[in-house]
Amino acid sequence: MRNTLYFVLFLAVTIIGVHAEEILIKVQNGRAFSQKTLQAGNTTFTITPLSTTRNTMLNNWYVAKSEGISEESPWDIAHQIVTENEQVIYGEPNRPTINKNQRKLAEALQKEFSAKRGYDSDWGHPDNAEVFAWHLENTHSQLKEARKKGNYKSGRRIRVAHFDTGYDPDHVTTPKNVCGDLERNYIKGENEFSAVDPGKKGTLEQPGHGTGTLGILAGNLVQPSGKKFSDYLGGAPEVEIVPVRLSNSVILFQLDAFAKAIDYAVSINCDVVSMSMGGVASKLWAESINNAYERGLVVVTAAGNNVGGGLPTRYLVFPAKFKRVIAVSGVCYDHKPYFKTDPFFFAMQGNWGPEKLMDSAIAAYTPNMPWARLGKHDEIGNGGGTSSATPQVAATAALWLQKYNNFKFAEPWQKVNAVRHALFSSARKDLKDSKKYYGNGVLQSSQALDVQPKTDTEKIKKDDVYSPYLSLLFGWETRDNSQEMISVEMLQLQQNNAKLCELLEDIEGKSQITTQQRQAIFSEIQNIPEASEALRQLTK
Repeated sequence: MRNTLYFVLFLAVTIIGVHAEEILIKVQNGRAFSQKTLQAGNTTFTITPLSTTRNTMLNNWYVAKSEGISEESPWDIAHQIVTENEQVIYGEPNRPTINKNQRKLAEALQKEFSAKRGYDSDWGHPDNAEVFAWHLENTHSQLKEARKKGNYKSGRRIRVAHFDTGYDPDHVTTPKNVCGDLERNYIKGENEFSAVDPGKKGTLEQPGHGTGTLGILAGNLVQPSGKKFSDYLGGAPEVEIVPVRLSNSVILFQLDAFAKAIDYAVSINCDVVSMSMGGVASKLWAESINNAYERGLVVVTAAGNNVGGGLPTRYLVFPAKFKRVIAVSGVCYDHKPYFKTDPFFFAMQGNWGPEKLMDSAIAAYTPNMPWARLGKHDEIGNGGGTSSATPQVAATAALWLQKYNNFKFAEPWQKVNAVRHALFSSARKDLKDSKKYYGNGVLQSSQALDVQPKTDTEKIKKDDVYSPYLSLLFGWETRDNSQEMISVEMLQLQQNNAKLCELLEDIEGKSQITTQQRQAIFSEIQNIPEASEALRQLTK
């Protein structure tokens, strides 16, 4: 099935009258925080810790769940909780929802992207229908050649956490080294210890997405009928795989799921995370990524996708926007961008930019990629999106770490930097508009494995969710938690509103702002129905 990242099409904003009941709160001292409930206005919230394990980055984070549904904006509820409870220093909605227009767009896309077995003629593809897994060849990602360079004779096997909608354990492509005893599920109400995709179908759900991406990451030996192919499908079939089911959709509606999964991956000594999913700005996510980087976990995530000339956004989405993450954009079989400038091209295409974020990006090949189909034991269809590109980069990161398994780094984060250096320095940079669309270039796996570990690198600055342009807009000279909450809401709105995004991009990095620019931004925010009252008051 041509499953891919639809998440930029229905990113987390709130519909008036339908609001999140859960607020993620951060307290000053999590170990000393013992409250079971707290009050905000007339509402009582039940408090539960994000983690019951001590000594994790989640110890200061809790979920405040209301006993009923409020008509207030969840951001206004978060502000109220912080204002009325001294120990709470920050809050953000845990379950952002989608607006009506995005829902209509999502429904239209789901009809368009039905299961396809042949190549999609909108994008480059082999002329011969018998050609299979073309991305593995030296003409493209070089993964077949790179697989020969792994070091499995000494040291442990590299461990990769696969964050997605789950997997199909009975499919022929299922990796041979799945760590079933370690798999996890962070969907509330499901079996915590099973990452098997139940195939549940719903309006905004993409069952089978994880089965497709897992095949590209580490798929087993396959001999597809009618194809000239008998080999491993996956880029890194020998590494250990830990399946982690985060959502029924590639949109992460539960922000805490990603943070818990990252924390878990760190705790079981995973080396790489491959995630073809995404969502919106979150302080909890920023802290999770920072902790993962400090602990030596290489996080590879999809850049996202758009439709209709770049709507609702053609820019990277979170967590790919974070600098300590490797963001993956797309390049086609014919080595052209996975993006069309035609505003009347209403089909999915890959995200890229803005330029300031592309220093942490690399591209891999998509669409018209082999896509294992959930519930179909030996059927492999056609997939695309940056969903298909991401596991190729994650597989290369795992192969590089496997080859240099016995190399000792002075600090865990140096391992992450070394992987990034190997990927980025070896990437192909001679294609047209390479920096614009591909950041550091196009993945060349075999050449990446020839790059020796580099240790004389600088630590990457901590990822943050505070936007410097806020001082221009509001005249803020200092920064506090309330202002950071406004910043995160602004980032969420910006990601879902093309006009607001354009207006804010115009003042990014500037030291001054005109009255006309400020008025235009404030006016646009007032026109967004899901904006909180707290933000509206600031932009009157």
